[in-house]
Amino acid sequence: MEENAPRVGGPLLGLTLVLLGLTLAGWGQEPCPWQELDLAAAQRSDQIGVRIVGSDNFHGDAIRVTVTASAASSIRITVKPGTVLESTVPDEQDMVVLGVRGKLDEALYIERSDHIEVGCGETATYVLEAYCLELEKDAPASSTEFRVGGPAPEPVLAVVEASPPPGSDISFAIQQAVWVATDDLTSAEMAPDDAVTMQILVDAGLVEAGEIAEIVEGENMLTVRVIVAVSLLLLGVVALLIL
Repeated sequence: MEENAPRVGGPLLGLTLVLLGLTLAGWGQEPCPWQELDLAAAQRSDQIGVRIVGSDNFHGDAIRVTVTASAASSIRITVKPGTVLESTVPDEQDMVVLGVRGKLDEALYIERSDHIEVGCGETATYVLEAYCLELEKDAPASSTEFRVGGPAPEPVLAVVEASPPPGSDISFAIQQAVWVATDDLTSAEMAPDDAVTMQILVDAGLVEAGEIAEIVEGENMLTVRVIVAVSLLLLGVVALLIL
């Protein structure tokens, strides 16, 4: 009779042990919470590791941001377009951020993202598209560190707002537009893609649309004059050889 008696405590004891095991394994606990903040706040935090450095470039994918999150929370960092990054090296340029380009993987491939995201206890490096603010200074070296500053001056902010999102193929034209806003770069000093630069400046409200035609016409006249001058010089040389 005793062998056939129901074991009331058996199932209850088994269920208790299962629940205890799941609890010890972390089952049912809340996942690592997310903390959202901007780049300046992240750099100031003593709970987050943030290192901002150059990359030997003065425009385009020019800035690297390495972030280490604490074990207590995951981090999501936003970077506002137009944010100034102040160089810790006096002879090298401060930078203005156009936006987050993406996450840099081990193969140096950029995974597209418009914000920085790092899990609990993890470290990740992101690329910022940024542009130099001081024409006469050197490009930031890969060892140069930056502090997050405030917003750029209004003319530069206008250029940033008029530029395409990070990842375009006109980064040098954008850089020229920034230098027009900061250092009064003239059309004569621009590279051959100055027409793209001028359109950005028009969209930014820094140049009147009619000025583009005047500049192009002036450049065409200069080209004609150079061709005529060279042609006359060659004819003179030929005449001297014949005589």
